[in-house]
Amino acid sequence: MEKRFIELYHVTKEYSKQFRKKTYLSDIDKLQEDYKELLEEIRLLMDQNDACLSNLQDALIADAKADVDQFESRRKREIQVLNNNMALVSYFLPLIRAIKSPYADEFAQQITEKWNETFTSTTIGCPSVSDIQGGFKTGFCYVTTAVCQSQNKPDDCYELTLLRHYRDTYMLETPEREQIVKEYYNIAPTIVKHISQTDRADEIYEQIWEEYLQPCIRLIEAKEPDSCEELYTKMVRTLEKKYLYQ
Repeated sequence: MEKRFIELYHVTKEYSKQFRKKTYLSDIDKLQEDYKELLEEIRLLMDQNDACLSNLQDALIADAKADVDQFESRRKREIQVLNNNMALVSYFLPLIRAIKSPYADEFAQQITEKWNETFTSTTIGCPSVSDIQGGFKTGFCYVTTAVCQSQNKPDDCYELTLLRHYRDTYMLETPEREQIVKEYYNIAPTIVKHISQTDRADEIYEQIWEEYLQPCIRLIEAKEPDSCEELYTKMVRTLEKKYLYQ
């Protein structure tokens, strides 16, 4: 069973490389179908409060740690941690939480806690499928969030608050602009993932800030929403061309 549990984790790593809003639910459905026997076995262990669950958690952590430790370069280890985090948060934990057991959330949370104790350079949450779906709704600020995080700005900083208000008012005001936002929901997570995997991530985010985001904020403040939309769209197209199809 441990072998199949680890196999599911590795499969979710492959899925996470093409993480998209438009395919996310169908991906989850396929994983649930392909691994329904394993997920059912896990449900039975949950309902029985079986000690084997702890063994599964430990096996998963050990596999992920070995995956990271194979690299001597600190930067490559950090990139591998990000890749592993992406798989766990986007697919693996949501699959566990979707198991029809009152103990599913607890089991997923235990995995999350052990994971964060092992990989201390980052901290992951424990989302459900619906959480991930809801997360796509904040997509218009996805790149902005990554940039602000690289500058140690909080999630409720002025810049993010202003752009979220711009998204929720001006950008969602017409079907045409709403379509632009929906398209961005699809590609932004992958753009951020590719940037974060480079050795120059902080430098790239700083360039994005200076060339696009800071001017966008100034345009919003100057009550020039059309110009902001044009510049933001240019940013997305540039980043899409450079990072999405690597």
